[in-house]
Amino acid sequence: MRSDDDTAMTQALRRPPRVRTLSVQLETDMRNLLPSSLSAAVLCLSAAAQNYLYLPATRAPATSELGSFRIVPLMRPSARVQMFYDATEVGQASFVATELALRYDGPIPPVGAPGPFTVQRVRVDIGSTTVAIPGPDFAANLSQPLTSVFDARLTYFPDNGTSGPEPWGGPSGRWILQFQQPVAVTIPAGGFLVIDLRIEGNDLNGQAHTMLDAARGSGGAIDGSAVTTETGCAVSQSAQPATILTSGVHAPGGVHSIHGSNLGASAPVFAMIGVSDQVASFGTLPFAVPGTACQIYTSWDLTLPLQADANGALAAFANGSTVPLPTLPSLVGGRIFEQLVSFVPGANPWNLVFSDKRSITLGTLTPPAGFYAVSHGFNANSPVADEAAPFGYALRLGVQ
Repeated sequence: MRSDDDTAMTQALRRPPRVRTLSVQLETDMRNLLPSSLSAAVLCLSAAAQNYLYLPATRAPATSELGSFRIVPLMRPSARVQMFYDATEVGQASFVATELALRYDGPIPPVGAPGPFTVQRVRVDIGSTTVAIPGPDFAANLSQPLTSVFDARLTYFPDNGTSGPEPWGGPSGRWILQFQQPVAVTIPAGGFLVIDLRIEGNDLNGQAHTMLDAARGSGGAIDGSAVTTETGCAVSQSAQPATILTSGVHAPGGVHSIHGSNLGASAPVFAMIGVSDQVASFGTLPFAVPGTACQIYTSWDLTLPLQADANGALAAFANGSTVPLPTLPSLVGGRIFEQLVSFVPGANPWNLVFSDKRSITLGTLTPPAGFYAVSHGFNANSPVADEAAPFGYALRLGVQ
């Protein structure tokens, strides 16, 4: 595929010699008419447009892959990711950004439909933050508003299976996003460059590979422990007892999901989250529900309304099932207790079914080592993330 410069050169070479000579003379005369300062400025801008910053700089992403990958956001219909890089990972603390290029992870054979695919809306915001440890609250991660630099519909192609590293911007350069205006960025000491990328209306939906190249790092929320004890009650005498499980990172600044089974087909469910398994507002725990085989195991300090599926199950990371914990060091080592309760008419005199108990000991929280990512894999407009992890996406920033 020829560039515009190649096309212009070909056309010029096809001109008759006399026309080429006249053209060269006119161009020379025009340059001579420009003030020398303006001419120098044009040359400087032209040179500056060729400069790039490759992130994360310490992983040498300019020519090699980073060893990991992320399916969020480009392999989801709707998703959001906040990317954080400190000055070391950017390569410098101050710059003027003009474009952003993404890169697929490869090499892999082409998989699924060849495309093109369309994202109805791609939004990019850029800036910096003084927040030292990003958490699952997107707004709380920002010490000042970001600048919107790209907001448009985009058509693109998936990974074409070329040998790695993949080209910046993917096939045809569709993921080279030219900013609406240059943006000056200064990364504060102890803070991060922030790039907020949102994808809405992506019709790829897993039909082909668009995994993004990324590096796995360290720091942030470090998982604690979660164990299930006690016994739940059942929706009927012939059914299995209701159960609860959790998945994710059980730590300050982390996100975990509550899920379970045997809760009743399509039953309304509440996830009960408490700070005690000894006492609640209604009495000591465990509390035997009169006239049933059910027990209440946790205080009711927070509730999440959910919905079981036709099999009576709650899937991991289902909509509304996540528990984002704030980045408070005081929570390290703390304990919380969780239980599911579903409404099943006829199950017992109270029409309520209770699961067993999930006891969680929260893990640790440390500053990320250079880069971090906070994301929601299903909703570009969610105020909170469903994952916060030490990932550094491979990015190329055009800079002046």
